[in-house]
Amino acid sequence: MVDIVLLFLLVLEWITIYILNGRTLFSPSLISCSMFLLTTTVFILSNNYFVYDIHYKTIIIIILSIFFILLGELYSNILFSKVSYSYISSIKSTAKQINIPNIWIFIILIFIIVSGIIYFRDVYRFSLKVGNIPGNYFMMAMFVRQSHEYEKNIVISQMTLLSECLVYLMIYCFCYNSAIVKVKSWKYLLPVAAYSIQVFASDNRTDFLRTIIIVCIIFFVFEKVRTDWEPGNNKKIIMTSIIALLIFLFIFRLLGYRTGTSIRNPLRENLAEYLSASIVGLDTYLIQGEPRNILFGQEIFKRIYSILRQWGFNIPEIQKFESFYKYAGGTSNIYTALKAYIKDFTVFGEMFCMFLWGLVINYSINRVKRGSYSFIRVSMLGIMFYPIIMVSIEDVTATVLSMSTLYMMFYFWILKIFL
Repeated sequence: MVDIVLLFLLVLEWITIYILNGRTLFSPSLISCSMFLLTTTVFILSNNYFVYDIHYKTIIIIILSIFFILLGELYSNILFSKVSYSYISSIKSTAKQINIPNIWIFIILIFIIVSGIIYFRDVYRFSLKVGNIPGNYFMMAMFVRQSHEYEKNIVISQMTLLSECLVYLMIYCFCYNSAIVKVKSWKYLLPVAAYSIQVFASDNRTDFLRTIIIVCIIFFVFEKVRTDWEPGNNKKIIMTSIIALLIFLFIFRLLGYRTGTSIRNPLRENLAEYLSASIVGLDTYLIQGEPRNILFGQEIFKRIYSILRQWGFNIPEIQKFESFYKYAGGTSNIYTALKAYIKDFTVFGEMFCMFLWGLVINYSINRVKRGSYSFIRVSMLGIMFYPIIMVSIEDVTATVLSMSTLYMMFYFWILKIFL
């Protein structure tokens, strides 16, 4: 019964946000509310799997967290109205087609393919060391995942990261030309297709979801540019979101066969665990609690602490993986992102962090609305959206507050200059 109350309140909150934000779907609070709607709906439909009753405390925190994201958006609108920009006129009237020479497209294509092959072979060689005795290519990710020991070396790490940045550049060029100069530059999608080698080499499905999210945000920006940011006009955004979700679910299930999770669980239970166990995790944490942190913000800033530790700072090691909890269908260590913020900064600090996310992301959206459609700005907007879209599933804030993001910003800058 309590889960039905949560679903009802989320629907009411979604409608309220949609009206207050001028009928736009391109809103961090609306998207985060949509994700909690998805998570809650799957949780209710999978009640026989979880057999778990959430508490009203969890409902209140979820509803208020989304509300504080909305408050940050509304406050950013007030701040933005007081800022004067010299470049306000639409870029569409003077824009020229982005035309990267074919030879560079070919070089990018080859680089992504070679990077993917090198990464794939490295993962395969590691799988042989940790139990892949038959030498099965398709199941190698299962052995890698179970070992919890694989790490890319610095060369492979940078090659795969640059490949990811190149994918965003290609998507940006395609969407820019389509929306602003009305030209479909299909050649830019060839390197994107080649990136599938790296997707299938990885044992981490969340990384693939990040790529889908950032690609979708780039598309959403230029879809709104195409319609001059008019209220409504959300049909393509809705259709793209549905298609992206279906693609992810298909790849999610396929990659699950490589890690063994799709073999152990039917599709329905597999999706329920990934999409909705986080609600159980949040509720379990709020009711039972966990030992206190030994470092300030150790969940949100764990990548930063890891870097400082590598640089020689005497910082205590913290638990690498989340603690497990039980429900009728099994066990999990997946939590909503709210758990990490609450554990690090208390409930009040978590609400303030949600407020900041709403403020910063909506401020960036407003900058884009004024004509700042640069590759770096649009791509960074996608990266900022990533934690807030994943808020109902798991905390990925630490992956954004990391050296990888600084490397990506550097690569974005280099690619913008030379290509």
